[in-house]
Amino acid sequence: MGEIYVMKKELLLGNEAIAWGAVLAGVNIITGYPGTPSSEIVSTLADLASDYGFYVEWSVNEKVALEVAAGASYSGARTMVTMKQVGLNVAADPMMTLAYIGVKGGLVIVSADDPGPHSSQNEQDTRVYARMAKLPVLEPSDPEDALRLTVEAFEISEKFSIPVILRPTTRLCHGSGPVSIDREKARPSYNTPRKPGFEKDNKWVIFPALSRRRHQALWDMNQEFQSYFSAQPFLSTNIPAGTADTQPRHELGIVCCGVSRRYVKEVLAATAPTAADHDAAYPMLEVAAFPINSEAAAAFMKCCRKVLVVEEGDPMLEEELALIAQRFQLDTIISGRRDGKIPPVGELNADLVSAALFGSEMHRTSTPITDGFPDATTQPPSQQPDLPVRPPVLCAGCPHRASFYVWGQAARRHDAIFTGDIGCYTLGNAPPLDAVDTCLCMGASYTLAQGLKLAEPERPVVAFLGDSTFFHSGIPGMINAVYNDTPIKMVVLDNSTTAMTGNQPNPGMGQTLMGKQTVTIDPLAVAKACGVQFVREVDPFDLSASLATASEALQFPGPALIVMRQPCATLSKHTGRKARFAVDSDHCTSCGICLKKLGCPALVRKEGMIFINDSCTGCGICAQICPSGSIAEVQPHEN
Repeated sequence: MGEIYVMKKELLLGNEAIAWGAVLAGVNIITGYPGTPSSEIVSTLADLASDYGFYVEWSVNEKVALEVAAGASYSGARTMVTMKQVGLNVAADPMMTLAYIGVKGGLVIVSADDPGPHSSQNEQDTRVYARMAKLPVLEPSDPEDALRLTVEAFEISEKFSIPVILRPTTRLCHGSGPVSIDREKARPSYNTPRKPGFEKDNKWVIFPALSRRRHQALWDMNQEFQSYFSAQPFLSTNIPAGTADTQPRHELGIVCCGVSRRYVKEVLAATAPTAADHDAAYPMLEVAAFPINSEAAAAFMKCCRKVLVVEEGDPMLEEELALIAQRFQLDTIISGRRDGKIPPVGELNADLVSAALFGSEMHRTSTPITDGFPDATTQPPSQQPDLPVRPPVLCAGCPHRASFYVWGQAARRHDAIFTGDIGCYTLGNAPPLDAVDTCLCMGASYTLAQGLKLAEPERPVVAFLGDSTFFHSGIPGMINAVYNDTPIKMVVLDNSTTAMTGNQPNPGMGQTLMGKQTVTIDPLAVAKACGVQFVREVDPFDLSASLATASEALQFPGPALIVMRQPCATLSKHTGRKARFAVDSDHCTSCGICLKKLGCPALVRKEGMIFINDSCTGCGICAQICPSGSIAEVQPHEN
């Protein structure tokens, strides 16, 4: 008798569950660009690729990632594209037209939103883009739901021949939960294209006449989505069907979507003795897909005098319910983020939901209100003490610290402007370095610098960009500076990795995500090919040589590009570099120049004396700037 297969629960991150959902759906090709909170989806799939026979890559940016995936989809492959919410801005150009053209193999766009925000430039809501593109959105509530809805997303994409957006948020992406994985279905033989082969057809060429027809088709398709999303797993309620006209109206109902569904259930579970009690406490409509089914939403609101809408991000669902109530002539009062019953910005949590329902935090005993909503426009004061503020800082031994120090020394006396970008090096804006005056979006440092230089021709402008961001979106800005002869100074901070999002590979490293050795794209060669006349490479840990090169670049009359190349300090753990430096207390004058100039966390003052702690990685910058020569290299660390 053969072995009996039993499907077991596994504890997974939400991102890991999404990855496994793609595997179970038979994904063939995965592309993406790293960005918190989405990065672990691709890294998980990369670990599974050889076992399950699919291809995965880090593309140079999100637009490229989506276009590569779209091409594969045209041939019938099932494809997934991952990014964070601001990455969707980069991918929006192809996405808007791809909605018109459609797809062949299922194409799922995972756009992870970051309410809070925890690690992003903004709190934008992916659903706004989806509404503009008229694409369906699935919004999971927990890791188990994420796996299930990922599989559903591929099925919907192929059923309607259209991209489908999956919208997890930070708490789901990085939260863990039990997930059932049917590994018997996750076999290499399962991963074959459903509709193989590209078929030549004018439908793949987007002429205006086709656009007009397809736009109408998208409108019609959205009506089909509403019908398709009318039942589980996309829509569920605890109100029995057909009771709206036979039962008294409930005073308050709750409509929730995505991870907010977990917050609501957590709050209700804390205020009711049993699951049956909290399920019966309030009528609930749980939404997992957009566009929402109008008839089902209207039937729910008809049963309630008031409705509280709990959602992460913008009040999209709240506004949609208001339109549905108007269309069906309902007098239900709808509240949420729009009217301030829930704070209009920031990430939700159980305490905020509790405050909206009960006028108090979850840990306080309270009675549900029935005569109106409490005022929860601000989060209630917590009984717990505030955590100490710990500002982010560049790692000990970070080469960016040396680069910023060099340019500060070379250019600050000229009242230079320093434009920065997205990455670890954004932290260069803090004292004592003070070397990042602007930060907008990926690749904008080179272009912002050009605008500043045009407005103030006499001031030097130095633009910093990481190596990964250079490939992502810095090259067009560099070409623009060359073409228009705008004499900015462009710096590539090349630390041989994509450090901020977890040390992912990039085109400058000579190795793909799947471990294949490939061509190393050198920013120096790219700059020369694009016509930059002043191109240099320096080691930022060699302060004297770097300072000389920076000074020379500032004197050059045209655009200049300098690559400051030194591996990320976190990589030293894997390269075997164990050097460190120490302070000779007999000669140290305690002047504090090393502290004041560098801000390195390895440098500390104790009882008036300067010490170097064990976080030192041996970069040696402090030794080069110490006026008394009191810092020197010591024996390597012992294992």
